[in-house]
This record gives sequence, structure tokens and C-alpha cells, in this order.
Amino acid sequence: MKRIQPKNKTAKRSKPRPITVTKKVLKKRSREKWEVHQFKKKARFCDYHHLTSKKKGGKTVLENMFRLNAYKHDAWHLLFKHLTLREIIELLERVEQIKLAHAKFQTP
Repeated sequence: MKRIQPKNKTAKRSKPRPITVTKKVLKKRSREKWEVHQFKKKARFCDYHHLTSKKKGGKTVLENMFRLNAYKHDAWHLLFKHLTLREIIELLERVEQIKLAHAKFQTP
């Protein structure tokens, strides 16, 4: 005799299906974990960083470049994108001024 399956197969189950972790999911999780910690590792090679980016007219000459650990170079661009060193200093000074202004208004 042929068994008839219900239209809603999940309605038949009393317990939820156990979560299975596939190789693809494990690979993704390990990659995410690596991305978080990759800047803490020491690189075996260095990159040259432009002080004034090419987008802003900087040239590839020795005076406009410095050598930087590859992971730190990636972190630099992750944090500051293509800002120049002067722009970053101005940004940090503005943040400090805002922080000091907020400290004045705190109640003791």
C-alpha cells in the first residue's frame, strides 16, 4: 500500500530538525575569524604606502612613499580610506575638541 505524504511535511515532526553544519559554513566561519585577527599577525612582506594617494595627485616617488607591514597597510586603508596624513591629523584633532566639549557638560 502506498503511503500518502502530508502537504506540509514539517507539521508531522514533533522535534525540530538538528542544525547541520556544512563544510561551506565552516569555511566561512573560519574566514571571518581570520579577517578579525589578521591585523594582529606579523606579515612576512611589506607594502609601500603613498602619503598622498594617487587619487589626490600623489606620485610614485620615494619622497611620497613609505614602507609598511602589509597587514598594517590594509588596516590603514580600512580605517582611513584614502585620506592624507594631514587630513587624518585634522580629523583626530576635531574628535579631541568634541570630546573635550562634551566633558565640560558632564555633571559631577
